[in-house]
Amino acid sequence: MKIFPAILVVIIFSYSISFSQVDFGVGFDFSPYPYSEPQKKKEEKKPPDYLIEQISKKFEQDTEKINNLFRRGYGYLELIKILLIVKKSGKDIEQILKLREKDKKLSEIAKKFDLDYEDIYNSAYKIKSEIAENKDSNLVEPQSDSSQESVQE
Repeated sequence: MKIFPAILVVIIFSYSISFSQVDFGVGFDFSPYPYSEPQKKKEEKKPPDYLIEQISKKFEQDTEKINNLFRRGYGYLELIKILLIVKKSGKDIEQILKLREKDKKLSEIAKKFDLDYEDIYNSAYKIKSEIAENKDSNLVEPQSDSSQESVQE
C-alpha cells in the first residue's frame, strides 16, 4: 500500500503535464545561427532536353513552353504529333491541347480537322528518329586533322 501514493502522484503529475501547454524542446535550434529561418532551396531551372530543343526548333515553337509540356507528362512522340496537327491544321497549339486534355485521342483530333492521322503518326516517328540520329552523330567527337593525316599516309 505504500507504493500506491507514489504511483498516484506520478499519474497525477503526468496527467497535469499533458493538459498544460508546456512544449519540451521549443526553441531548440540546430542551425549555426540562433533563430535563423530555414533557407528555402531555390528551384533550379533544368535546361531543356536535347530532343525537346530540337523539336521546338523544328516546329518553330517556344522551347520553354514545349519543355513545360514535356515535364507535365507529354511524351516526345505525342508532342511531335500535336505539333504536326498544329502545323497542318493551322490552329493554335492551345486549342489542340485543350482537346487533348479532354481525353480526346490524337486520331480523333486529327479527324476533327480533316487530317490523315496515319500520315501524322508515320511522320512523327520519322522526325523523332531523325532528331535522335542527329543527337547521336553530335555526340561522336570528330577526329583532329593530325589523326586524319596519319590515317591517310
